[in-house]
Amino acid sequence: MRVGERLARLFVESGIDRVFGVPGGQTLPLYEGIRRLPGRISHVLMRDERSGGYAADAYARMTGRVGVCDGTVGPGATNLLSPLAEAYCSSIPVLAVVSDVALGWEHRRTRGNASQALDQMDAFKPVSKWQVRVTDPRSLDATFAQALRVATTGKPGPVVLNVPVDVGTADVEFGPLPEIGAAATYPRFRMAPDPADLARAVAALAEAERPALLVGGGAHISGCYDQVEALAERLQPSRGWELVKHADARARWYEEMTDPAREPTAPLRAQAIMGVINEYVTDADTAVADASLASGWVACYLSFAAAGRRSIAPRGLAGLGWGCPAAVGAALASRNQGRILHFAGDGGFGYSLQEMEVMHRARLPIVTFIFNNDTLGWIKHVQRDSYDGNYVSTDFHHIDFAQVARGFGLRTYNVATLDELRAALEQERDAGGPALIDMISDQWETPVQRLEDPAATTAKRSEPEPALAYSA
Repeated sequence: MRVGERLARLFVESGIDRVFGVPGGQTLPLYEGIRRLPGRISHVLMRDERSGGYAADAYARMTGRVGVCDGTVGPGATNLLSPLAEAYCSSIPVLAVVSDVALGWEHRRTRGNASQALDQMDAFKPVSKWQVRVTDPRSLDATFAQALRVATTGKPGPVVLNVPVDVGTADVEFGPLPEIGAAATYPRFRMAPDPADLARAVAALAEAERPALLVGGGAHISGCYDQVEALAERLQPSRGWELVKHADARARWYEEMTDPAREPTAPLRAQAIMGVINEYVTDADTAVADASLASGWVACYLSFAAAGRRSIAPRGLAGLGWGCPAAVGAALASRNQGRILHFAGDGGFGYSLQEMEVMHRARLPIVTFIFNNDTLGWIKHVQRDSYDGNYVSTDFHHIDFAQVARGFGLRTYNVATLDELRAALEQERDAGGPALIDMISDQWETPVQRLEDPAATTAKRSEPEPALAYSA
């Protein structure tokens, strides 16, 4: 059996059923192995290796299993640096299978003497937990098992499995498959706090006048939604929080910010856009937000009634362009059970819009919302506030993304009013295949709260203006 086929069988044995990537001549042994296992594992052809990594990241977040991507030697490998960095900073277990030049060419890995070769393993060190090259086909099983163990234990994260082309094509007599069932599930082992620390926490909560819970990603990984709700209800009675008052204040804020009466004729305010979208959101939907202001609009305004991983965003590295391929990964993870609502600005969408072809090819139920304001909003706001309004390289020529999306085969809508947005959403209540809604939005609205330095209140008027802090 060739090493590529053995690797594909190891994937299946461990619970991995999809691989995202772009083929190269040196990665074809793995592709052939996947082809030989129909119905058990499939390969998802993306349009860029970066997209393969981002899709694997989102797939891991939604399924609770290691996401797998592949890249060929050289340019394919370097394209994986950004997605692996996002997974590393967000603690998402991703396995990157990267091909390499033949072992016999190792002495030529300098300054292009071996085509496409470079010291790519060193390049992966800052963005992954472990990097390993398979130099002996007989070590594949043990190396693969260790790669999954590193990815899924402790603080989860990405690992890199490097397979030289002559190793990948080697025909070896392997023994029986190792028993590694569900090894791709994370976390590998259930973790528990020190009992003494737990007792101190209980005592502190019991004595607290106004206890508060900050519930992070661990609750999603463990699925402990009922337990969190029970604890919150246990802590809630005569505890000092005026919950009704705060809920009413939040409701008034939301109604004021999303009030259509505040809406100018054009362009649309993103707050009002989100208010309309909320009218059509269901708990079967999942939101995928690209980096920058799109993540802020979703975090601040989108509402779901049921607990669960209803929304994902690239908050580790926060690189633009994550949203489009992540929507693909999320849609495949959900297996068409509900819509994927993908939010992006026009700047971020330009990084990865080619993945609309994948959405159409796979008939994925993804509705993409583009906040189209012809600018890099976050950067322009900072230039306004901190650089005296001197704008450099922030503005684009207007793009009709609906027209672009039609070329990829999507259903499309051009939206300039809230009524047009409602009409589009009525059509997309049950998305069959992908659609895109291009919304002309205001470039000066922001979900970011602008905070003055508190120390500035006592500063002398003759001193320079205080710097501005930005917080979501």
